Amino acid sequence: MALTFMAITACGDAGVGFNVSKAVPITIQADIPIPDRGNAEAVNDLLVVNPPSITLEYDISEIEAFESALDGLQGSESIIINSLAYEFSDISEEEEVDMDAMVITMETQRSSVDLLNVRRRLQNISRTPISLTDEQREDLASTIANAEPITANVLFDLSELPASADSIIFNYSLIFDITVRARDL
Repeated sequence: MALTFMAITACGDAGVGFNVSKAVPITIQADIPIPDRGNAEAVNDLLVVNPPSITLEYDISEIEAFESALDGLQGSESIIINSLAYEFSDISEEEEVDMDAMVITMETQRSSVDLLNVRRRLQNISRTPISLTDEQREDLASTIANAEPITANVLFDLSELPASADSIIFNYSLIFDITVRARDL
């Protein structure tokens, strides 16, 4: 009984701390318009053309799912970015095309960093990690803690187009895995 009392007293003086970890997905519906086909010839249901790249830009801090997931966490003792990942979903088989590049850039008030630059096929993929440096983790964590804006730019440079579609529509997600250290005083 005396040991329990000491523990409660010690906790009472310093407050009780706890950690909350959460995966926070931000999903955007991407709509990549197909430019005028001109006289392009279809080969295996794909147009052999090199279309212009498309950049999708969005303010992550204004996305409702992100806001509600972080509601009340700003100003916490500390926020830790454990990992960042991306995924594609709802891409039909006819919309699967090769990409010359996909570039993800995050901009905060302090920095602009290319997080990912890959050449791959645009197809449904599950959660795929994005490597972050300690500096990038700290910048994103500080930006979230201070409720500052985060802008994400995602460039899609397709190397071919589906022959029969007017656009390629799919879901693109960024998944933040965040731990918040809070103190209940």
